[in-house]
Amino acid sequence: MEINVNFARIESAIDEGCQAAAKQVYDAVYDAIADPVYAWPIGESPRDIIDTGELQNSQRYQEDGYASYVFSWDVPYAHAVFTGYVTKSGSIMPARNPVDLAFAKNNFSTIFVESIRSKL
Repeated sequence: MEINVNFARIESAIDEGCQAAAKQVYDAVYDAIADPVYAWPIGESPRDIIDTGELQNSQRYQEDGYASYVFSWDVPYAHAVFTGYVTKSGSIMPARNPVDLAFAKNNFSTIFVESIRSKL
């Protein structure tokens, strides 16, 4: 007796599941930038983190090997927005991290699993 197991279909489903989940992460973070939930010590609060739109429009993602993706924001102040900062005058500006917000609002593991399940 012989059993032939071909995992190519599973590998393809995992790859497609990763692509679907990465796109969902991208979309959720993009939307989280516009979500008016961030505390801010100056002016209206809570608010979104769109001033000029450059941060949101600089968002990119790309595959970085099998089942691995890199997300980036190509503006010099992205790190300060995500982690917070202190101004020259000593004012503390809070972190406004849309990645944390996106992961708090979405279950990307479920998206990944459902995508794989639909391919098998």
